Amino acid sequence: MLTLRYRLRPQDEALTLRAVARERVGMSSAQLRELRGQALLDGRKTYLNQRGRAGALLELPLSREISSVEPMPGQVRVLWEDEALLAVCKPSGIESHPHRGALSILNYALFYARQNEPSVCLHPAHRLDAGTEGILLLAKHGCVQAMLMRTMREGGFYKEYVGVVRGRPDAPSGTIRLPIAHDPARGPARFVDPSGRDAWTDYETLSTDGGESVLRFMLHTGRTHQIRVHMAAVGHPLLGDALYGGGTGGYRLCASRLTFPHPLTGETIDLQVRPSWPTSVE
Repeated sequence: MLTLRYRLRPQDEALTLRAVARERVGMSSAQLRELRGQALLDGRKTYLNQRGRAGALLELPLSREISSVEPMPGQVRVLWEDEALLAVCKPSGIESHPHRGALSILNYALFYARQNEPSVCLHPAHRLDAGTEGILLLAKHGCVQAMLMRTMREGGFYKEYVGVVRGRPDAPSGTIRLPIAHDPARGPARFVDPSGRDAWTDYETLSTDGGESVLRFMLHTGRTHQIRVHMAAVGHPLLGDALYGGGTGGYRLCASRLTFPHPLTGETIDLQVRPSWPTSVE
């Protein structure tokens, strides 16, 4: 059973421990009822209608979850792990989670995690396209996932990608801010449309040979296919991205950096990984 350990902060002192558990940790009313007096504050049993001081440790045992994902043995590259989170490096060519019966990195990561924690469930905090490699963050309980998602909505995540595009952007660095909408006529495809959701990508050129360039992307929003759509819209699609006019052969895009505050401790977690392919164009 996972026990959430949350260190109270100064802004939490005005809240009851029940409100902290609901608003900060994301526990539901049903989960709070299941605690049945098991909550601890600095190691002692506590009532949730009480308040705590900043720095105190609130411990909340969570009920066991049932996963719909089947754990399967497979290769998993673990980047970082603690009792609440697991970060892995997803290779290109595999889905982030099960899709139409195909195995995913989530199946393999769950098998890995259950070697040490037989009842753990994993919940992706975000997704990577099947053709994209790099950092994938997984929560070990739905409450932790809810906290991560809230932080993401509030702009608390910093994301960088590295990718190879066709041609050479006129400006070595710049900003692309074009709204993105779903194109129902083209299955999973997205396109730039005034009625779409705001999407904001910054980029800088790392290297180029005139025919193709390696770029670093900094995301301010997290729309589906955001980098792929934006680069196609400005005339520099990811090389090999058949869905968006970049030719065939598969594209190269790596989620290379993810920085965020730990949902339980507030500590800044900075994860980085290098692409599996050279970042300088020969």
